Amino acid sequence: MNETLQDALSSFTYGLYVVTVAAGDVRNAMVASWVSQASYDPPRVLVGIKKTRLTHKLLEKADRFGLMVVQNGKEGELPSLKGGDPEKKFAGRPVEIGESGVPIFTEFLWAMELVLVERFDAGDHTMFLGEITDVRKTAEGTPASTADYGKVYLGRQ
Repeated sequence: MNETLQDALSSFTYGLYVVTVAAGDVRNAMVASWVSQASYDPPRVLVGIKKTRLTHKLLEKADRFGLMVVQNGKEGELPSLKGGDPEKKFAGRPVEIGESGVPIFTEFLWAMELVLVERFDAGDHTMFLGEITDVRKTAEGTPASTADYGKVYLGRQ
């Protein structure tokens, strides 16, 4: 990627989210920022996930996933959800199993359960289109963004 394009893409801001998924006896959580509402009726959301991620592999097997909206002040929690042993990401955290069977962290602003509707190849990422089947507010605050976090994901990591 040339420097001008990298600088331009680095200026994009996104929300901060946590995606959870379980397939069989394996579950994982990851930080995501490439998330967008795709439809109001039915309520659908797109989530971009790099093809090399464990969450991507699990979503190829699962038909449901969780999406949490991170609030301002919780950005410091996000590094513990990156890489490493998936089970360590859940240790000591407030986690519930949603009605659909997906793990839901209850420490973030909003928690949603989604049924997977479609997958779209987007190059080195796949866009997963999910329809919201359950939503609940799990904390107080305002949504955080990559501007609050001080980092923008450019898809290289």
